[in-house]
Amino acid sequence: MVAVRGRDMEDTLFRPAVATEMSVGRIERLELSVPLPKTEAIVFGGPGWTLPEDLTIAVAGRAEAIARGERLYPEEAEREQRQAVERLKDRWKNDLEDSSYGVRSIGALLPSFDQWLYREHGVPSYMLTQVMTGHGCFGHYLHEIKREPTTICHECGYEDDTAQHTLESCRRWAVEHQNMVVAAEITSGDLSLHNVMSAMLRSKRTWKEVEAFCETVIFQKEAAERLREDSADAPPLRRRRRGRRRRQYALANS
Repeated sequence: MVAVRGRDMEDTLFRPAVATEMSVGRIERLELSVPLPKTEAIVFGGPGWTLPEDLTIAVAGRAEAIARGERLYPEEAEREQRQAVERLKDRWKNDLEDSSYGVRSIGALLPSFDQWLYREHGVPSYMLTQVMTGHGCFGHYLHEIKREPTTICHECGYEDDTAQHTLESCRRWAVEHQNMVVAAEITSGDLSLHNVMSAMLRSKRTWKEVEAFCETVIFQKEAAERLREDSADAPPLRRRRRGRRRRQYALANS
C-alpha cells in the first residue's frame, strides 16, 4: 500500500504515481508479477481542489487501460516514472522560486536543488534545521514571535541576532566558526548558507562537521535563553509560559 498526503490534488496524484512505479519496478526485478488490474486509486477532494486537464486525461487513460487488462511494459513504466519525477521536481522548484517565505533558505537551496534532492547522506537534525531556517533561538526570530523585546544578540551585542549572524559572524562563536571551516573544508572560509550547504553535500563527514557546529552553538544558546526566562527579574514577555498560562498569553497576543 502506498499512502501519501499532498497539499493539493495534483501533488497528491503525482506522489503515489512515482512511488507506485518505483515499487512495481523493484518487484519486477525480483521476477515477480504485480496484479495491476486489481489496483485502485482513490482521490479525496475538498473545497478548492481541482484536477488539471492534462492530469484528467492521463489518469482517465490509465484507468481505461487497466480496466481492459492492459499494463505498461517495464521500459514504458520507467519512462513514465522519470517523467513523473521530473514534473514533480519542476513544480517544487517553481513553487520555491515563487515563495515569499523562507527566502534565505530557499535561495541557498535552489542552486544545489538536484544535489540536495538526490543526496545519499544526511538528515537535518533539529538544531541544524534551526540554523538553516532561522526559526529557533535567535533574537530576530524570538522578537518576531513576541518572546524578546529586541532583536539584539545576547552573545556579542550585535543589533540583529539572525541565524546567519550566528552561523557567520557572531564573535562569541569565532573559535567554532574556524573549527567548522577547517573540518568541513568550507571554500575560502565563506560561511554563507549556500556555501555551507554545498560543503554539507560533499560527504557524510562534512555534513557531520556542520551539524556538530549547530548542535554545539544552539545547545548553548538555548541553555542561556532558559536562564533568562527563569530569572526572577525577567520581564513578563520573556518568562517561560506553561499550560493554561501559555494558551492565555497566545490568545491575548494573536
